[in-house]
Amino acid sequence: AMFARVLSGCRPLGASRVPALGSFLHAPSRSIYTMEDFRTLKFNPEREVPPINKPESAFYHYNRVVLPAVERFNQTIAGDSNFKNLSPIEVIQKTTGSRKHARLFSAAAEIANHKFFFESLSTKPTEVGPITKKHIEIHFESLEGFKNKFSLHAEALNGSGWTWLIAKDGHLEIVNTFNNGTAFGVPGVVPIFAIDLWEHAYIFDHVTKKDYVASVFETVDWTIVEERIQKIEEQFNNLKRIGEQMNARSKEILETIVNEKIFIA
Repeated sequence: AMFARVLSGCRPLGASRVPALGSFLHAPSRSIYTMEDFRTLKFNPEREVPPINKPESAFYHYNRVVLPAVERFNQTIAGDSNFKNLSPIEVIQKTTGSRKHARLFSAAAEIANHKFFFESLSTKPTEVGPITKKHIEIHFESLEGFKNKFSLHAEALNGSGWTWLIAKDGHLEIVNTFNNGTAFGVPGVVPIFAIDLWEHAYIFDHVTKKDYVASVFETVDWTIVEERIQKIEEQFNNLKRIGEQMNARSKEILETIVNEKIFIA
């Protein structure tokens, strides 16, 4: 329930061509975002798309879904000085759970979710990295076990939404969010991978949702997944090391109190 958010609908937009996509989720703060900022580093739909979609499907996805979300985001923050210089993820963090800003949250989440999804795809096959393999086997027994469980979560999602692999409290979990719900901005949660389960993402190219999810796993950029999990592992190990140092220091203080018979009134 804490992941569920309300969707504001996407209106059609008659764009003349597929716009370029670009990295902007953590871009320098400014008031207007464009599709030029939404460029991914690995592919451009004007030239190539991951094999999960045909070019015309990618055209629809970018022009009829993502571009309107960017426009809604810009229109909503235009008159609000509290948000106009924030990135989509910063907006999510400030508006999570706010009914007053539900429309802005929805637009920001739609942008952030799509960007995260697109960044996780590759036009060429990639290998699962050793750190990813280790953690997947710890939590799901095997890569196939993970894929099966992820697919079951995706198929169980009734309606539109997203299926996520997240890190929470040092563990990997698979969760669903409904509509434009997002794993960004949830305390203690770090997104690792997500699949778009809105019908526009698969209805034109795949017979079933299960077929679509299997196709996505054929195009996952495991390199970036490895980078994300490695970063989380490093942060977790650092926190663990700090905790151990604090415990050791607390033990030293306690021993000093006992040995020197220091009593605290």
